[in-house]
Amino acid sequence: MELLLILGGVAVSLIMELVKKYIGVSRIITLATVLVLSLIGGVGFWALKQYNLWESFLQIASSAALVYAFIIKNIEEVMAGNRIL
Repeated sequence: MELLLILGGVAVSLIMELVKKYIGVSRIITLATVLVLSLIGGVGFWALKQYNLWESFLQIASSAALVYAFIIKNIEEVMAGNRIL
């Protein structure tokens, strides 16, 4: 679970770097945005962990990834003529 907190921090940092690079906001706005993004991420992480939604989310996400990777992607390639069933 701590890895998710680290990844969340990395995501906030990357988002802020992109915002600073392409939008060019002031230091106060940058700090406020980091604070808000961190609070949203922390509350989301807490809610997922508190109500055991995290396991359900991971199961759904992994199932969706498997269906996409093994079924939908292959059907798209077959229909495009790049692959034979």
